[in-house]
Amino acid sequence: CYNEYSVKELLLTILFSIFYNFILFLGALFFFRKWHPNFLGFGLKEVKRKCRGAIWFHGVSLGEIKALAPLVSKMRTHYTATPFIFTTCTHTGYNE
Repeated sequence: CYNEYSVKELLLTILFSIFYNFILFLGALFFFRKWHPNFLGFGLKEVKRKCRGAIWFHGVSLGEIKALAPLVSKMRTHYTATPFIFTTCTHTGYNE
């Protein structure tokens, strides 16, 4: 049986979790944009505009970026005039 107290408690819990997750998202958004300027695609508008028809490669980590190397070298021979875009989520992958 539900009483008024449990409904209020449920609503407060839901509101708190929404607010808490919103604050976490804002913190991550501002922190990671400073840490990695292309976080969530920010900073890529100019690249997307200039490179229409480009082939986009994304690797999350350094290992995935290195694993893309054989694929990219094969594709460079077939798509010589097509620009390639590379994105990553880590500094080590970005520096590679």
